[in-house]
Amino acid sequence: TKRECSCEHHGECRINNDGTWSCDCSKTGYTGRRCEQLAYHLDLSEIQTFEVNTNVQWSEQISDISFRLQALHDEDDFLQIRPCPLSLKCDSISFSIHNGLLNVYFYLINLTIEYPFVLDKQWHSVHLQRIDTNFLVHIDHHIIKQSVNIINLNLSSPSTIWLIFYGNKQIRIEDLRLYDQPMYSKFFLNNQHTQIKLQHRPWKPLNTVSFEQHQNSFIEIQLQDVLCQDCQLDSFYFQFRTREQNGILLFANIQTNSPKIRYGFRREK
Repeated sequence: TKRECSCEHHGECRINNDGTWSCDCSKTGYTGRRCEQLAYHLDLSEIQTFEVNTNVQWSEQISDISFRLQALHDEDDFLQIRPCPLSLKCDSISFSIHNGLLNVYFYLINLTIEYPFVLDKQWHSVHLQRIDTNFLVHIDHHIIKQSVNIINLNLSSPSTIWLIFYGNKQIRIEDLRLYDQPMYSKFFLNNQHTQIKLQHRPWKPLNTVSFEQHQNSFIEIQLQDVLCQDCQLDSFYFQFRTREQNGILLFANIQTNSPKIRYGFRREK
């Protein structure tokens, strides 16, 4: 049964040809039988530049960045995410540590997160989101929010994202993600010119929904936990599998807390 498969860090259970279950860790930053082992971490000791292909304009694409950080000393611009290489001048998102506090600079925004203190030899989770005019930075369980005007750089062609790492002290980064797509160690260590096509970030519940013996099943999703309290749901889609060959394959009813907003559709064979 699928209960025999216990994947960690959002690894996906997959059934093998022999009927056994295993964990697919390809969409995570982890490896191992149960996706329990971290695939890499970066010890910053010199400037390194990597190019990531976005296929859309910079101002529209960069809105979801996450990584884990361990640091022992202050450092300016230990991570920059830019629409151009260092040889050119352009706006960027940069992360620094000043007096043990994380500082984020983007366009005309300069945010210092007053808590927590990050020079404590512990790993801290950092998650940056820009949604419309809201700019949010999550550090562990602490959130800081800032409003910003919508930025339009009026680029003549789609730009590429450059990741700039800098550090000459003890700073480590692991599980770096852009739009929840992990940047694996092979891209950092082996080939600086590898291009990665980013995808939209999907969100899915940790448990699946099963329909057995003609019984209905449902699941609730708290959108404010997935996005933010001021966000608007842009699209909704899901995948399903069935072994039925006749009759109704799928009926879904999607609704919000408001009784005036409800979506329903049915697919039959």
